Amino acid sequence: MGKMNFIVSYNTDKGIRKLTNQDALLMKVNNTTNGRVGLFVVCDGMGGLEQGELASATVIRGLDKWYEEEFEGLLKIGAEEARKSLVEKIYKLNSLLLNYSLKNNLKLGTTLTAMLVIYDNVTIFQVGDSRLYKFKDNIEVLTKDQTFVAREVERGNITLEEAKRHPRRNVLLQCIGASPNMQPVITESVLEKDTVYMLCSDGMYHELTDNEFYEFFNPVVNINEKVMNENCKAAVELVKNRMEKDNISVILIRTS
Repeated sequence: MGKMNFIVSYNTDKGIRKLTNQDALLMKVNNTTNGRVGLFVVCDGMGGLEQGELASATVIRGLDKWYEEEFEGLLKIGAEEARKSLVEKIYKLNSLLLNYSLKNNLKLGTTLTAMLVIYDNVTIFQVGDSRLYKFKDNIEVLTKDQTFVAREVERGNITLEEAKRHPRRNVLLQCIGASPNMQPVITESVLEKDTVYMLCSDGMYHELTDNEFYEFFNPVVNINEKVMNENCKAAVELVKNRMEKDNISVILIRTS
């Protein structure tokens, strides 16, 4: 496969209700002699005003530092070393936040959806209910929500429609910083050409249908950064108009 090009776009908004934006984003892209590499992350913090912001920002800062200081050296050893190191970093950040919250008698945490791109390979790291979508000929969700309602739907106890209105729909089974038993779900995939990948916090997907998502983010429409920026903004505005109460964040990566 030939070397891939990426176009990256993003938008983040505190939304109509929240006083602060507890979402945090990371977008890193580099050229190497073997092709493009990158790390894209969405974190959605929770736990009171400052705590949610602190949790998501701490994880993003930690991953940014890892990418800047360690990733290049690890890549020279091999892609597998880089992946393993990133998993270790996620566990370390969980311990860091957990110790901070115990010491200060706080409850805080953050989701994490991360996409590590090494040449033609994608490794997805998932904790919580932010998501990674893929838009090509159709729309596909590449992550599983780690929530109470997603588990109940999977077990056949409630329907998808019931899940949307369920009183416990916001209850996470996993997040970074709340438990020593945090376990990221890690999946591998092949990076596809002429495809749009979208990472987003849950504020982005509650109020949009799959058809609307596809209209905004399909690869036929999103041909350059200008269009991608416009579509990110338009989708966020539509979600706000539909009275979404949460922070709203989206990262788009278009391959060619």
